[in-house]
Order: sequence, then structure tokens, then C-alpha cells
Amino acid sequence: MRKIFLLSMLSLASMSVWGQAQVVQVEQLSATYGANPTVTFRVYWTTPPDGVRHLDSVWLFVDYLLIENNAPVGDWTPATITGVVSVSDGTPSYPVALPYRGFYLQGNPAGAFSSTIAVALDGLANAKFNWCAYATDYPPNATEAAGHYELHGSPPFLINGVTAESSKTYTGGCITVLTDATGCPGIPPAQPVITAFEATPDTICAGDTITLMAATNIVGAASYSFNGGAWTTDNAATFTPSATTNYTLYIRNIAGCTATAAPALGVVHPRPEPSFVNPPDTACAGSSVTLTATGGSSYCFTQECINCIRNPYESGNDEEGAAHCYILPTQCSYTPDSTYTLVMPESGSVTVWVRVINDNGCTDSISTTIKVRAMPPAPVLAASATYCASSAAIPFTGVAGYSYQLQDNMLQGVGASTFGAGLLTLPFAASGTYTVVVTDDATGCTAVSNAQEATVEAAPNIILSSAVTTTSQTVAKGTAITPVQYTTTNATGATLTGQPSGVSGSWTSNVYTISGTPTVTGTFNYTVTTTNSNGCPNATATGTITVNLAVIGCIPASLNLGTVGFSSTTTYSRNGLIISSPVTATYCNNRCGSFDGDSGNDFKADCAWIVSAGTAGFLGRLFSWCMVMQYADQLCPSPWRVPTKEDHCRLVNGDPGICTTLSESFNGKYGYFYTGYASSSGCYSYMKGYYWSSTENNDSSAYCLYFDFASGRTIPQTTRSKAYGHGLRCVRDLE
Repeated sequence: MRKIFLLSMLSLASMSVWGQAQVVQVEQLSATYGANPTVTFRVYWTTPPDGVRHLDSVWLFVDYLLIENNAPVGDWTPATITGVVSVSDGTPSYPVALPYRGFYLQGNPAGAFSSTIAVALDGLANAKFNWCAYATDYPPNATEAAGHYELHGSPPFLINGVTAESSKTYTGGCITVLTDATGCPGIPPAQPVITAFEATPDTICAGDTITLMAATNIVGAASYSFNGGAWTTDNAATFTPSATTNYTLYIRNIAGCTATAAPALGVVHPRPEPSFVNPPDTACAGSSVTLTATGGSSYCFTQECINCIRNPYESGNDEEGAAHCYILPTQCSYTPDSTYTLVMPESGSVTVWVRVINDNGCTDSISTTIKVRAMPPAPVLAASATYCASSAAIPFTGVAGYSYQLQDNMLQGVGASTFGAGLLTLPFAASGTYTVVVTDDATGCTAVSNAQEATVEAAPNIILSSAVTTTSQTVAKGTAITPVQYTTTNATGATLTGQPSGVSGSWTSNVYTISGTPTVTGTFNYTVTTTNSNGCPNATATGTITVNLAVIGCIPASLNLGTVGFSSTTTYSRNGLIISSPVTATYCNNRCGSFDGDSGNDFKADCAWIVSAGTAGFLGRLFSWCMVMQYADQLCPSPWRVPTKEDHCRLVNGDPGICTTLSESFNGKYGYFYTGYASSSGCYSYMKGYYWSSTENNDSSAYCLYFDFASGRTIPQTTRSKAYGHGLRCVRDLE
């Protein structure tokens, strides 16, 4: 701590007193401080009222009081005088050798006396102190307390205006201190002067710091009080005013003299109050967000807080724990635009700071934090694909909780949206570039799939180009069919199914031709199906090819069989098969004679005949195999059928794969009887029964069920000429 010492002087005269009171006065003049401090004072006395000398000499002494930080330290202490530097009048003498507490001054023995004296002091080098000089009529004893001296003499006299009485203790005498021309007690220069007082800067923004600077003429230590604050030795002070303020300066020297400066004005402009207009708390990843700020005339936005400090005008942390940021002016480039657009990242959050400036040049900042809402998973589409016009729909895998909308290359929605998990499709009509926009139903965030180049192709078509009659042909086995032709469009080919063996198809230049020679008999419903590479449903066309037998002695006939059938109420069953009653027909030409083997009536391959006029309904008609197969649908209408040889094996042995001979005759059982048979040359009434199957053996023979009287056995399969006339029983499966 810096030491400051005040110096004052008071002199008391040590005197001999005669007569009326005589005035002794001490005038404090000056002091010098430093390595060799001195004090200068003037002592004088007046002429006594009676004109008689009463005082001729005084003892002179000096006391001091140390001063540190403009405050006294300790108590008054006798100073050691090392020598008399100068004296203007009178003679100093030293009954006690210097250095000593004091010295003796011989004055004018007659009347008034005045002398200016300078003395050097010891032990106060480079110190600040208050001081006083005084006089007594004799030197104080060493045992006397400092500053307490006993005055002697009679009559009384005045020392510095105080009546001195014999045997009265006088304390210190340091009541009157050095006084300069202005009347201020202290050390020279006694009256302080403020030479400069200013506020820097004189105009600030609220919250900024203003510095007050003072300058004075005070030599040595000085004290300052800014705006009535505590005294300090610092000639500068800082303030952070919130409004325009007049500042007053007070100064004081070590003697306690003060001065006041005219007020210094510190102008304070208000800061702007920035804010964001309805900033969002969250935004979708990848979305564009535009923020609007208010509160200033120009704005500076940033997403980075580089070289930032904590904003002294805000307090607390945001919920993420990040300190509010004060954007330094050097970082900002202000513009009148109060909007800021950013693109949200994939995750996390974004903090945007805005620093605004008003017309006074004052600034402030504010921030807002936007959390990222995750984007929904975007579907993955094939880069390109071809679709059929009738079913064009882009497939993709959906996720629950999201909705999906198809979008064209003009960013327009196509069709209705869909939602759900698993394989989904979005239909469209025209070729083009498409994307799928997925929307999170909970957050509204969207994502867009990759683009797909989609090509739409027309669906295949097939049209008959040959005569209509070619689609329904009846031919004999081994006879070529009339070619059937179809014209195709938007197809890459065609296939044929359901045709008889020996018949095939070929596709050339969008024409499909069916041709060939059937090698099997039966009715064949064929289908022509187009092929394509576009994933379109294929077009089809159908037709029927009926193939009849074409064997020796089996000429297709065109006959009216009349009433054909059997009794639906009389049936038989064996081994899971139901057997019809005898099959009859009312055709009456070329009938055979009585059941006597008359061979006079020739049997014709295209005829049915009666075994005996009276027993036709009982035994049934005899038919050639050609007639049975040609008129099978009339003779055995569905669900009945002409039995196969496997049906006969099942009927006889219970198993279609076992065709061994049964050692009993079927005659009179299960609706079977000895009917005889007819050859191409006539009718025979052997005690035998032959019953046709639909199974062909070769071009000239077919399989029959056979039993006779002579052997008493039943053979499930034997072959007979297709031209012979045999009986017929229809069968169907037992339900």
C-alpha cells in the first residue's frame, strides 16, 4: 500500500512572561518531502501593551503524524531536528547539541520580533506526514509524553490565541494547521484543481462499459470519488449503466482539500430485443426451414458459434446444455433481410443464432434450436421396368405406419396413395419416370425413392383369321385337319394345349397356325395362348377337334337311332361300379330274324338290330364298335360312360389292373345275358355274350367282355372285329 503523509505546523513559544499578556504567533509556511525533508515556519511576537519587553527567547520544537492512504497512522510523535537550515532573524543556539528535539532562538530583546526559520528533520525520508512547530519557555523533560508540554511564566501570555497559564498542561498545540491563501489546510499545493474529466466512450449501448478518466494538478497522492462512490487512489473507474447518466468527480489531496468537476454525460442507447417469429421446435430431416427474425434494422444469421463468448444479456442454458452464444460483431455481415433458410441434417439438431442491430448501432443476439425428425425409409425401386397397360403398377415393399404416393417427373401425384406392410403396388397408365413418396403418418415427414423408368406396353391379343368353321372340326383318325389360323398383336409367340396327338401349332410374323393329322380318337378342346415379355396377361383362343375312328369296315354313319337309352330305375352294381340296364334304340332297319341264328339278313356296319323282336327290351340291341364310339354320348349320356377294358377288369376281379378269367358266367347276372352276336354276314345265336368296351386294340379290333355257356367262365377282355355287332352296358362310378 502506498504511504501518504500530511504535514502541518504549529509553533508554541517557550517564554519568560512579565506584565500583561503578550501574543506569540506561529505561521506555517511550507514543507519539502523526499530524501531530506524540511519544514519552514515563521515565529513572531508583538510588542507588549505596556511597551516593556516581557519575551526575549523561545524554544522551538516540531511534532509529526504519519499519513498512509490519506489516513493518519499512529499518534503525534516528536521529530528529531538535525539542523537549522536557515533563519531570517534572531540567533539560534544549541544548549543541547543537534540532532535534538528542539533548539533555542534568541529574539529581539525590545518589542516585536519576527523570524522565518527552516529546519531539517531526521527519520522521515520519503515519507508523508502532518507536522506542527511550537514553542515553550524551556525544553521538555525526556520523561514527558510526546506532545504534552508544561508552560511556565507569570503573568499569563497567549500562544496561538490560547491563554497559557502557569502549571497548566497544554496538549500538542497542533490545533491550528498550515493554512494557505485559500484557507485550505494541508500541504502545498493546498487547493486541488481538476484539469480533465471525461467519459470514454461518451455514448454506449445498454450493458456496455463506460470508463471515466480524471486528471488533476495534485502533486503526490490524490483521492478520487466517482459519482459519490468510495474514495480511491485510481484516477479511472468503469461503469455499466442501463440508462443515460451524468457522472460527477470529486478529488481530495492529502491535506483533505477537495474539488468537484462538472458532470460528465454518458449516453446510453437501448439494445434491440431480437426474437424469432414462431420458430419450429422440430423439422424433418432434409427439409428446408425458413426462420424470420424481428427486433432490429439489420440481421446476421449463423449456424456456428465460432470464437463466441457467453451472452452477457442472457442467462441459463438451453435444454441441450449448450451455453447461449454472444455473436461477436466482427463475425457478422449485417443485411436488411430478416429471413434465414437452412436445410435440416439427417439427425441431431440445429441451433441458429441471429444478431440484430438497431438504428443506434446497438446489437443483441438470440438463438433457437430445431430438433431433427427422422425421415421415413424410402422404398427401393427397380431402375427400369416394363408393364402391361391393363395392369401397370409399380411394386415395392411397404412398412407399417407409412403411406405411399406415386409421383411423376413433374412432381405431381399419380392416383391414390396406399399404405401397409409387405408388397405394395401403385398403378399408373403411361410410360414415364416415376418415384414413390413415403410419408410418416405420425410426423408428416417424407422421403422419396429412387426414380424408375417405366415403360407401358399394350396387352397381347389374338383373333381368328381362318374360317369360323375351322374352330370346330370333326375328322377321322389319320385324316389331316383343315388348318386353323389366328392373328396376334403385342405378342412374342403363342402356345397350343389340349390338341390331339399329331396336331401342333406354329407362330410366324404374328400368325399362329394349327395343323396336322390326328393319331388318336376323341373330342379335343384346344387352347391357343399368347406369350409376351411385358408381364401382361396373355390372350387365349379356343376350339374343338373331334377325331373319329377310321378303320376297315368302320365307316362313319349318319343315322337316326331313334329313341336311345336304358331304364334309369333298373341298375346293377359290382366292385364299385354301377351297371346300366340293357341299352336300346328304336332304329328298325335291317333287323335280324328271330333268335335262331338266321343268317339271311346281312348285318351292316352302320345299323343296329334286334336280336329277337320280342326280346329287344330285355336283351338290348347289338351295335358295331364303330357305332358305339360314334354315338357314345347318346348311348351312354353323362355321367354314364362306355366302359373301358379296365372297367371290365374291375367289374370282374375288383381291380382295374387284374384282368384274369373268372370261373363263372355273368349270364343272368348284373344285367348281362347271352345275346349272341352278329358278324358282317349275318346274325348268330350262340350261347355267348359279348359286350363292347371303348378300348381299341388296333385299327380293326377292340376289347370286349366275354362269357359263354360251354365253359361257364367270364373273360374281362377279349378282342373282336369292330364290324361285329355286340351288346352294350353303360357304367359309372358308385358315389
